[in-house]
Amino acid sequence: MPTAPAHAIFTGHRTVSGQSPVEVLVTASCMPEEPGLVRLCCVDEQACEIAMWSFSRDALLDGLTNPVTSRSVTLQPLDFALLFSLDGGSARRSLVQLDRAEVASFLVGLCLSGR
Repeated sequence: MPTAPAHAIFTGHRTVSGQSPVEVLVTASCMPEEPGLVRLCCVDEQACEIAMWSFSRDALLDGLTNPVTSRSVTLQPLDFALLFSLDGGSARRSLVQLDRAEVASFLVGLCLSGR
């Protein structure tokens, strides 16, 4: 049983209706006390938290090829990207775009480590 958390940091872009895209960092973490749950946190260039959300590992795996919704976040694959549509809190109507291959690599690592 894994005892250390698994973490990854992705660079991406956030788009809000009517504004230019801005670069963001999205951290992903999977804690040993909650195996199978991946928490994501999006921060902007000033290191201000924009949004936090979570998906089960299995839902994220499904989201690599099919649209998936969890609470107020919809994950949709588009070409080489994964699009997270955020509809809640300060991130209302935001679109966060991440590299699909980077997220897939993180998820494969989780699966191989038994998380």
